[in-house]
Amino acid sequence: MVSLVTVGLPFTGSPNGSLELAVRSVFAQDLYDWRLLLVSDGAPEAVLSRLSAIADERVTVIHDGERRGLASRLNQIARMCDSQYLARMDDDDVMSRSRLSQQLHAIQSRNVDIVASRAYALKGETELLGLFREPTTAPLSDSDFLQKGAFTHPSVMGTAEWFKQHPYDEALLRGEDKDLWIRTRSELSAAKLAEPLLYYRLGRLDATKQRRDAAVDRRLVARYGPEMIGVSRTKKYLIKSRFRQFVFGVAARLPRASEMVLRSKAEPMDDQRVRHAMQELEEIKKTVVPGW
Repeated sequence: MVSLVTVGLPFTGSPNGSLELAVRSVFAQDLYDWRLLLVSDGAPEAVLSRLSAIADERVTVIHDGERRGLASRLNQIARMCDSQYLARMDDDDVMSRSRLSQQLHAIQSRNVDIVASRAYALKGETELLGLFREPTTAPLSDSDFLQKGAFTHPSVMGTAEWFKQHPYDEALLRGEDKDLWIRTRSELSAAKLAEPLLYYRLGRLDATKQRRDAAVDRRLVARYGPEMIGVSRTKKYLIKSRFRQFVFGVAARLPRASEMVLRSKAEPMDDQRVRHAMQELEEIKKTVVPGW
């Protein structure tokens, strides 16, 4: 079955409400012409059984019993995609009901390779913290790509052909998205929608995970920084990164400080937007998935 857009969703975890809500949010889309490609990366049998119970020809579950990492699975999804467009999705995030239709309109009308959007910040199951703090526009300069972060990765949709021609670096266990945007920046045409079209789940502060992520980020900056922003600015960035990591490690051990750091990742929203987002989440939670 060939659809206009494929939603590629790699998954690893145990069965939980987050994964089910992610799937329900695909079924809640106001666009019908989609295919959902669920690709297991060593997920347990209980998860596979639950997903395989979905009775809809638009859904395909792939499982090979291996753990290969996110970058490898994303490249696999691109190779398997027979749609014109490919949308990223993580197994703990939630799509706005109009995500696919709005991004399709944007990518077609603006004639770009990829389009991302802003995101809401979620804590726990469905606690809405606000708007996720991130750049509001697509990156314009080398500094934007290197220091500010280009896009919230699971909010990205692009042409399938672009992802096939520009694979992720499978040697990277983290930071594969930042590496991809940096490597392709000179030829990448991109847009970012101001409307939040993804509910981005923030996990609890984990000092070990943050230390690994920060180390990967520093390796990427050390690799690309001297050419992109100069040696001096690269050194300053690396020093600041180590200082932020130290502060984060201290905060992660203190419950109140940990909560403050988590909430600092979100911007306040007006009451009307809060009501809209909460109502949408409730509607998505009630969305029927055939077979469940």
